[in-house]
Amino acid sequence: MPLRRANPDAGSADACRERALRLLEQRPHAVAELRRKLLQRGFLRGVVESVLADLERLGLLDDAAVARDACAAALQRPAALGRGRILANLRRHGIAADVAQSALREAGADADAPDELERALAAAQTKLRLLTRETDPRRRRDKLARFLLARGFAPGIAREAVDRLAAGDPDDPPPEPPLSGAEDGGGDDARG
Repeated sequence: MPLRRANPDAGSADACRERALRLLEQRPHAVAELRRKLLQRGFLRGVVESVLADLERLGLLDDAAVARDACAAALQRPAALGRGRILANLRRHGIAADVAQSALREAGADADAPDELERALAAAQTKLRLLTRETDPRRRRDKLARFLLARGFAPGIAREAVDRLAAGDPDDPPPEPPLSGAEDGGGDDARG
């Protein structure tokens, strides 16, 4: 990492506030994210904390609003993301876990919500069109499952989406597998 020249305005609250406002003009930021950027610019921690407190008091910094907006945008993207990936993205931007969870609930992205499966199916169908060269059905299923897991879908949701696509009809769930031992009448021989 190249050495940065010392910031001549490091102790200036006005310069720090001006930089913070310029960053907020570009897009909303989480408090932790803005703190990190200002500290990287060489502003003193005490100055940064004071400016952040002022901006929060004025309503210009609001982690809950940033999280809600990010969740809504992620859920409306054509490239579907699962809850896990959305949460990870929010956490990477410095949003607290409880605030991120609350924003997801408000956006209607519950872990077991039907639209989570619908998003997984949409993502898997798109990916399946790209897997036409893969002739081995098992490898194709494995690749689809890994893709969905990487997109943040829960393992159960990913499995169900892959099973539905493998069955050929996304609206019909796959048949239930037989219970072990059910084929031979229960498994235990009752010989006397």
